[in-house]
Amino acid sequence: MTPSSQGLESPTSPGRFNGSHENALAHGLVFAEERIGRDAKLKIDEATWKQGLKEARACTRHGVGYSDSSNCAISRYGDYVVYGNVILICQGSNASDARDNCDALIAQMQ
Repeated sequence: MTPSSQGLESPTSPGRFNGSHENALAHGLVFAEERIGRDAKLKIDEATWKQGLKEARACTRHGVGYSDSSNCAISRYGDYVVYGNVILICQGSNASDARDNCDALIAQMQ
């Protein structure tokens, strides 16, 4: 059952298109690496890939019972996959969940 069939928001997977698979590997991975995981560069003055920074942030509360502001310094993307000449940035709180989401998207495209 997909998230959308459960009434939940579907995961997003932005893509970076390259001229070829080889170009994706040679020139595109640096952008994917800076957008994923705990060390993601989500501030405009740190990121080289400026597009989609706001959407890349996953805002969370600090825990049950806290009333302070949200933490928006966490990336919503846990991993990426290279599919042909496209680098898909995969949404998920960890690499495994992110890969599952991208694998499901790729399966729909085939």
